[in-house]
Amino acid sequence: MDAIVTAGGITPESDPLFPHTKFGYKSLIQIKGKAMVQWVLDALSGVPQIDQVYVVGLPPDIPLQCSHTIISLPDQGDSIRNICYAAQQKSGSQDDLLLVVSGDIPAVQSKMIDWFIQKLADAKYDFYYNVLERQTMETRYPDSRRTYVRFKDYELCGGDMNAIRRSMANLANPITLKLYKTRKNPIKQASLFGISFLFKLLTRQLRLHEAVKTVSQKLKIKGQAVICPFAEIGMDVDKFFQLEILKTDLEN
Repeated sequence: MDAIVTAGGITPESDPLFPHTKFGYKSLIQIKGKAMVQWVLDALSGVPQIDQVYVVGLPPDIPLQCSHTIISLPDQGDSIRNICYAAQQKSGSQDDLLLVVSGDIPAVQSKMIDWFIQKLADAKYDFYYNVLERQTMETRYPDSRRTYVRFKDYELCGGDMNAIRRSMANLANPITLKLYKTRKNPIKQASLFGISFLFKLLTRQLRLHEAVKTVSQKLKIKGQAVICPFAEIGMDVDKFFQLEILKTDLEN
């Protein structure tokens, strides 16, 4: 199984994170003397099911290490384009599932990646999306301030490690880009799927399995939400206070 690590994105100088970056790249912020993306690569190194690792978005001369073969790819402008670009690099079966990991979740561990890969064993779906319950996140990281979507049966935030079938990693579906652009605003995302869907979500009448079914039909894919027990997969670094949380966590 190949893995894609999204490590690009330049932090603007006005961002409080900028002084901690290297060349402006957030994934190169140092924690305990090691870049965040290197923490992720170390976790991938401990997973034998991984074949090649595509690191997308960093300059090619950045020294990175992994027990698996690393292939560095240039930034394509945003995460969706980076994933699609990496997915088309290797000839082979379009039915392969690809692991997609964000380069800014340094607390992730090999056992967590292995757990998720085991969930992919049936390979019945085109897209596997990790979601975390609020209690899971706030028990582990009480001050993380994640954005949660309230369903009738769950209150969830998204994870930063997912899996997609290679054939699905393309820009042919216009709603894909719209979903990416609204990823920080669940209400705007929900509105893309119709008024009825949005109303049921806002009034907490929508169950998780109903949402998955609607989204899958709209995107013309077979999707599956995976409820993840590891808060580390949802603990990314978007804000300075989140960096401080992870520094304390990992340095201890």
